[in-house]
Amino acid sequence: MSLTESRPSRRGRHFPVGNVGRYYLFNLLFGAAVNALVSILVLFWLARGLSLSQIMIFMSTYGISLLIFEIPTGVLADRYSRKWSLAVGAFLQVVVGVIILSTTYFPALLGAYVLVGVAVAFLSGSGEALIYDSLKQDGREPEVQRVFGAGLSAFHIGGVAGAVTAGLLVARFDLSSAVWAYNALFLAAAAVALWFDEPAILNDKRAGPRTASFRSHLTGLLADTRSSFGIITRSRSVKTLIAVGLTITIVSGLAQIPFSQPYLVGFGLRPEQVAYVWAVFSAAAAVVAALSNRLSNLLHGDERRFIVIAAAVMVVGLVAMVSVPFAAVAIASLILMFIVASGLVPPFLNAGVNRRIPSGHRASVLSIWSMAFGLVSFFAVPLFGFLADGYSLDFSLKVFQWTFTPLLVLIALVAWRVLAARIDPASD
Repeated sequence: MSLTESRPSRRGRHFPVGNVGRYYLFNLLFGAAVNALVSILVLFWLARGLSLSQIMIFMSTYGISLLIFEIPTGVLADRYSRKWSLAVGAFLQVVVGVIILSTTYFPALLGAYVLVGVAVAFLSGSGEALIYDSLKQDGREPEVQRVFGAGLSAFHIGGVAGAVTAGLLVARFDLSSAVWAYNALFLAAAAVALWFDEPAILNDKRAGPRTASFRSHLTGLLADTRSSFGIITRSRSVKTLIAVGLTITIVSGLAQIPFSQPYLVGFGLRPEQVAYVWAVFSAAAAVVAALSNRLSNLLHGDERRFIVIAAAVMVVGLVAMVSVPFAAVAIASLILMFIVASGLVPPFLNAGVNRRIPSGHRASVLSIWSMAFGLVSFFAVPLFGFLADGYSLDFSLKVFQWTFTPLLVLIALVAWRVLAARIDPASD
């Protein structure tokens, strides 16, 4: 049986067995772990006496760590093992959970966020690269966007469970109980990662590194890094898709963390209620991610129209969230931005970028994409934290709105000009 082989049902549909099924299970646990903590994380730190500026410094530290480690971990995943990259990343998240439960010493917590960056660097791109090559090996490449969408939907379904679990635990015990749930779920995710089968498509490339000298290893890693950067710099469409994904992710990420939690508490919500709101975010994103392939089909694979629609929805959500002072509108706006940035866009952009890059550099190029996110976060996140502490949360939100609303419009116009109306063929 091949790595992603499925048994057809009576209706000719595929059951998710093999690597695809494991990908769904890993994402389910991954999403549950993330939301078990992230849904109350800012409130957790505020309860421990930290300021919003310090929390932003944590995020900035994470961003610079991600910037440093993204490319090396991506190259390692491509050259040696993508499943071990996933397993190591998940286990490092458990180590982070233990640290933040054990201390409030600020330098130690900065070290924990450096470790978060390393963990995310190991995790980012490896799963998608492994699944893309598994499907490609089995002649199922046209199914990529559907599988990515279903995988993202599994992540958000897990997120619903994680956020609800966090709310129940916080209501029954305290905020730190959610961190214990985060640790247990990531430990389970690490075990599932080791259950993957590596696609044989890269066996020839990986045969050499196992017996090479240290110098050859290093030379090969540097050569792969240069090649991965070259793939991006030579392709205007890849650069544009990465820029679109980066902009939308930054807007949604800042709106969700750190702004949303203190913003919603300001409307009178309790911490467990904030966690339940996050469960709604994830539930909505899960539905949209599962349907993203249908929207792509309705648009006939037209990347330009897809990006313009996504950017327009993000602009509406951002303006409504900041400008209309009602809790219901704030929650609805946050949900709107979250489902676009976390449910609709990732499967589409992941499929578009993956079609344009060769198998041997897939995880590396996706890591460079995440590295760019870390670079922007390093500069943008502390700014808004200092504005919130030095002036007010409302003032910081206004600056956030008028920084990124024009940027979303600009990136949509650039994408319209650069991208062809139809998805380009794969580069390999």
